[in-house]
Amino acid sequence: MTYQAPAAFTYSVLILLAMFLILQPILGNSAYASTSPSTQIPESYMSSCIIYDPEENAIIITCQSASLSDIYAIVGDQNVLLKEDDHVGVDFISGNIEGDSDNVWQLNAGITVAENATLYINSTDTSWLKILADG
Repeated sequence: MTYQAPAAFTYSVLILLAMFLILQPILGNSAYASTSPSTQIPESYMSSCIIYDPEENAIIITCQSASLSDIYAIVGDQNVLLKEDDHVGVDFISGNIEGDSDNVWQLNAGITVAENATLYINSTDTSWLKILADG
């Protein structure tokens, strides 16, 4: 049997992100869960601390703070992270008609957040995160 720690770790991070998004409305707007940093970080710094590895299909975050919008701006590949356009669509899981999709993201990669780095996923730029990567 081979050891596959990196894939398992990436899968674990994706599960934790999904659980966080599910629990966020229940927990309310606690300072840690939903407050994003108030200072603007220069894009030149962001490009050095948000890295996409196409071989591993993984995004590595080493920034003190980053958001999905930051990742989207730096990676620039809609096959990795897509921000859905405003449109009316059908949720094929529930069959409900969706309206506003301003802050809906489709993530098709793993994310690794380094020690002492922070990835903010909150209502500032995310209403729904669809995780498509298979770990």
